[in-house]
Amino acid sequence: MSELNKLKDSNYNPDLIIDVGCSNGDWYDWYSDELPPLDYWGFDPNPEYKLSQERFLEKYRKRWVHNQNPPEQTFFPVALGAEHETKFMNMSGVHSSFLGDVNGKTWGKRKKVSVETLDSYPWQQYDNILLKLDAQGYEHKILEGAVELLESGKVQFIIMEVSLIEFQKGIPLITETLMGMRSLGYSMYGILREHYRPLDDRVGQLDVLFVDNRSEFAKDQRWTDKKGGMP
Repeated sequence: MSELNKLKDSNYNPDLIIDVGCSNGDWYDWYSDELPPLDYWGFDPNPEYKLSQERFLEKYRKRWVHNQNPPEQTFFPVALGAEHETKFMNMSGVHSSFLGDVNGKTWGKRKKVSVETLDSYPWQQYDNILLKLDAQGYEHKILEGAVELLESGKVQFIIMEVSLIEFQKGIPLITETLMGMRSLGYSMYGILREHYRPLDDRVGQLDVLFVDNRSEFAKDQRWTDKKGGMP
């Protein structure tokens, strides 16, 4: 049973998923059976995903056709960051990143993309938001542009792709990420998935689940309910 399934069994019921670096929406597909029907916002500036995103929308329109109040799925063809601006992004096929390669050099084609902040979107209409970030080392900038959202207490959980290897120069590694999330009031709750690099099958990235320290899910720090409470 995955950590998300455990949360569902514990009455964790988000009403919105914000998926930053959504590609074609496959992450929502991967976990959709473990979540109740809920709205979905996908953010990705890479135009290579446009057709597959349209197929995704059609698939879920058909899935909820008999639902009187069907959840809404929306894609936004923009990048998210700390401020509104226009920046160059490296793109090669379905791959894109603001960071350079392992040596810090640009790669693929350099394309201008619009960057917006998460705080500028109407998240206030929701009560319980699950935030997922997969931005190839730009996650900290996205969180800088989501200060109001995080302070609202509406984001109990954040799923973030965390790197163990500096395969792009300057990409934050797990120790830096954990410290940064701690400064925002979030702690590591669990690991959802490992990503292995093709070079040697070494674990290179993790999908980590972080919990807001103010959440009910973070309050019980006991190891067991037995006397003594030690592992």
